[in-house]
Amino acid sequence: VCSGGVGLKPGIGAGRHHNGNSQAVRIPAELAYERCSDELRIRPAGRRITGALEALASFSPSFMAEEREQDEQQVREAL
Repeated sequence: VCSGGVGLKPGIGAGRHHNGNSQAVRIPAELAYERCSDELRIRPAGRRITGALEALASFSPSFMAEEREQDEQQVREAL
């Protein structure tokens, strides 16, 4: 599954050069790539989850203390 694109910081770029009769793209270490179908996606490498951890820590201890309402589990035929 391919994820959406991410904007890159200005000043970070990839360079194109020739390698024999072929063209090649030099990708700086600050960037990572992933192959998605017939596309090559370039994104910042090593995304940090610090912001996500801080956001989770900001929830109060009473958050979701009371259980939410859920539908009863369906009885299904065994496989």
